[in-house]
Amino acid sequence: MTGSPHDPHLSSCQTQSPVAGPAGQKQKTAPYRRRPPRLPSSDHVAPKGYSDWAPAHKQPFAVPAAAGLGRLGGRGAWHRSALHPRGAVFAFRAASDYHSLLGTRVSPGNDKMRTMPVDRWWSAGSGAALEELEPSNVVPGGPVWRRMGAAGALAALGAAILLGIAAPRAAWAQRGWTRFRGPDGTGISWDESIPVTFDERAYRWQLPLPGSGHSSPAIWGEKLFVTCENRSQQQRSVVCIDTRAGRLLWEWKTTFEPYRSHSFNSYAAATPAVDARGVYVSWVSGNSVEVVGLDHAGRRLWTRRMEDFRSRFGAGASPIVLDGVVVVANDHGGQASFLAGLDAATGHLRWKVPRKSGLVSFITPAVFRSPSGAVELVFVSPSHGITGVEPATGAVLWEVSGLFTQKTVASPVIAGQRVFATSGRGGRGVESALVRRGDAATGQKAGRLGQIDTDLPYVPTPVACDGYLFIWTDHGVVSCAEVATGKVLWRERVGGQYFASPVCVAGKLYGVSKKGEVVVLDAGPEFKLLGRSQLPEGSYATPAVADGCIYFRTFEHVLCVAGKKG
Repeated sequence: MTGSPHDPHLSSCQTQSPVAGPAGQKQKTAPYRRRPPRLPSSDHVAPKGYSDWAPAHKQPFAVPAAAGLGRLGGRGAWHRSALHPRGAVFAFRAASDYHSLLGTRVSPGNDKMRTMPVDRWWSAGSGAALEELEPSNVVPGGPVWRRMGAAGALAALGAAILLGIAAPRAAWAQRGWTRFRGPDGTGISWDESIPVTFDERAYRWQLPLPGSGHSSPAIWGEKLFVTCENRSQQQRSVVCIDTRAGRLLWEWKTTFEPYRSHSFNSYAAATPAVDARGVYVSWVSGNSVEVVGLDHAGRRLWTRRMEDFRSRFGAGASPIVLDGVVVVANDHGGQASFLAGLDAATGHLRWKVPRKSGLVSFITPAVFRSPSGAVELVFVSPSHGITGVEPATGAVLWEVSGLFTQKTVASPVIAGQRVFATSGRGGRGVESALVRRGDAATGQKAGRLGQIDTDLPYVPTPVACDGYLFIWTDHGVVSCAEVATGKVLWRERVGGQYFASPVCVAGKLYGVSKKGEVVVLDAGPEFKLLGRSQLPEGSYATPAVADGCIYFRTFEHVLCVAGKKG
């Protein structure tokens, strides 16, 4: 996108000089644009409409500074344009007396910035709070981009890049779908090719599995991994599938000791985690947690058994692998609950955190990444509430307890500095909590901010995107709430019963019912039903999205729906 000579956001000194070309080709811009005069040291505010421009061949977009980040009431300076793979954006360098930039709201379409109290960050309309501008939200094509337009989004992205919050879209995509709910447990993909409706003609392939199960696909490159069970033979397996051709590459089998479980549960409920070294599974055998590391050829690298696990509902917490550490959460009703980090290469115990036992938790940890580059694991349990943990050492960084009195099945959802989680019983969510995470570096204290009291999920994990929290219940009621305020913007019944968690794909919500109906909604502040499609059989598994395809694991199959080209 390039601005036109009549763009009201462009000042006279920024008028584009488009060069006409064949239909379908991008317009070219002149090699350089007028540069602003050097700012005197006594005036740190950029004149309205001025900005630095990058060479045209590196700048498919031309966005003025005035189109979102213009004059500021405080002292600061526009010091350069940041080169993003998709265009030039503008960086604002704050002076020492403007250290609270993170509490500033970007207002596109004018030359002002308005400061807001921290608890009112987020804009559902014309702007976006910098503290919440995650790469999945501000990348070209993302919802902030669509909502604010290229000018406002690029201006916001410039500030976010300066603050270390945003990353190029390509880097985000390279994380792949390597665990339950994809990158960092967000449940978000920005693949715009995935169709909103489909039938069997859109299947690239459909492969029968050697057993049943409820685990979701995990994907690394051209390999997809799921787990299966053969209950009559007391056997479980890890299955590797070629994503290009839909053929079985290998199956690694092992036996297990049966244990008490709910009729809806499976001995193959936990989703594998995968990295460049291998694939990792965590499941229960008898009264022990068993963690296994395999290489990408299906050879066992190591096995580690840890005591103990007891629950009449069975097991289902999935592992993750992060920076060479396999992380396992084991909160249950026995005497030795714990969190553990194992060396991904050897299975040796890196760290172990004892936990209070109580009601069982089935959650998979989410990953928080701070603007400074710090990484944090976020766990949920009835006994401990919501907890932040350092992934390399297991050190507990912060905790907000006393939140839940029921089982925690849905995983935590991270939205900027906030975490949302639920608990439930009897097939319904009954409690929720929105907390502010703690941060020793900034002095931010962890604490509860509020809750949503009605229409909560028990099993499906919500998804947070672009300032909105989308809550999809087990009974087919979907709600959209503002993360900042908890205000419910809409609540609609879409029908069906659900165990799978929704995923957000390029601004669209995909939910899979127990009977295999795929319901697609717009991930926005207004309810819009976009489509319904039917899988060949039922599913309890959350879909995965990678490389232009969406993958569904049904009771006995994995199938690939190819995205639309062009």
